[in-house]
Amino acid sequence: MLTGLSKVSVNQIVARLLAAGELSEGELIASGGGRPARLYSYRAQYASVVMLSLRLHGALILLRLELLNLEGEIITVREGRFAHLEAGSFDSMLDALALRSLSRIVVVRGSRIAAVPGLREQLRQRYGCDFLDLQLVAALAESREGSLSICIQRGEMAEAILYSAGRFMPAADLSQLPLPSSWLGLDYSDHTLVEEMVARLLQMLVCILAPQQIILYGDCWTERLKARIQFNLTSKLQRRITLDFRPMGAQLAELRLRRAAVGL
Repeated sequence: MLTGLSKVSVNQIVARLLAAGELSEGELIASGGGRPARLYSYRAQYASVVMLSLRLHGALILLRLELLNLEGEIITVREGRFAHLEAGSFDSMLDALALRSLSRIVVVRGSRIAAVPGLREQLRQRYGCDFLDLQLVAALAESREGSLSICIQRGEMAEAILYSAGRFMPAADLSQLPLPSSWLGLDYSDHTLVEEMVARLLQMLVCILAPQQIILYGDCWTERLKARIQFNLTSKLQRRITLDFRPMGAQLAELRLRRAAVGL
């Protein structure tokens, strides 16, 4: 068994958790022979998920730690600043929470923050729970075959993910694509430049990924800008591809990240 515990020990622990009201009893499932197995799940008020959101501010890395219940509601918030990150950077903050039933630790990194070497292994070994490295675009994306979701955030690299053959496939590093400007310093009040940046990005992704649907998330869309991007892309491809522009403010982004973090 993954826990290293005997069946007797597991049964005793499950019985205690049921008696304490921390677990809810689910349906019976076929076991492939012998006695059927039963599913159990933590009640939302007893189990928890930690979401670590990291973003760059000048030379510092800002951390927002949110302790969530299984319904995505915030229980506790902690904040911190780091000059650099190591695998054990978050240990003291996590230990201070005195966590009892931690289901998952989720890390949300801004596009300018590199993955922390050894972090996944450190957190799994120390806290014995699942680990998820989550992109905002993955939290927003729809699980519809051939759907390409693109997230455009001010001050961050554009992110794209394609749902194909029943799974999400993140696009390659979009910073490597030849575009007229950089996403990181893009002036979003310059609609001519934003139009060209988005239209060229779409042109290359359509040619590479051949999506059936394109959803664009951002907070800069106006009716005129959407029409200009649609016309620009149609001119480049010599065929019309319908674009689905969706608003993405900070509150919506945070809500979707929390729901994705707890698996809703």
